[in-house]
Amino acid sequence: MENLQYEIGQRKSGQGGTLARVVAEIRQIFSDLTRRAALRAEFADLDRRGGLDVVLDDIGVTRAELAKIIAGYPVAGRLLPAMARRLGIDIGALDPHSRHELERGCATCQARRSCRSWLDKPNADRSAYRVFCANAQLFDTIRKAAKPYVQAI
Repeated sequence: MENLQYEIGQRKSGQGGTLARVVAEIRQIFSDLTRRAALRAEFADLDRRGGLDVVLDDIGVTRAELAKIIAGYPVAGRLLPAMARRLGIDIGALDPHSRHELERGCATCQARRSCRSWLDKPNADRSAYRVFCANAQLFDTIRKAAKPYVQAI
C-alpha cells in the first residue's frame, strides 16, 4: 500500500510520468495481443466452417495477406491516421479507392517499428517516411493533388 501511495504522490508531483507511460504501453501491448488473438480465432473459425476463402475472395485478400493483416492488427489502425496527420492529409476527405489502398498498404506493412519510431520523433527528418513506408508513393501522390492545401515537405 505504501508503494501505491508513493506512486500516486509521484504522479501528482509530475515525477511519475515515465512510469505512467510504461504502464500504459504495457497495457496497450496486452490489449493488442488479446484483440489479435480474438481476430485470429474468428478467422480460424470461419476457415473451419468453410467460409474463409469466400470472404477473402470477396474482399480481394489472399491468405498470405491475411496473415500480415492479422499480425499488424490493431496497431496499423493507429499508425495510419497518425501518419496521415503528420503528413497533413485528411483521410476522411479521400476518395474511397485511395483510402482503401492506404489502409491495405498499412495493414500489410512490414515496417511498423520504423513507422512508429518516426512518428514518435516529431523532430525527425520529415521526408524520412519515404524510406520505410509502403504507402510513401501514394501519400506523395495525394499530397501533390492537394498541394494548395498541404504544406510541402
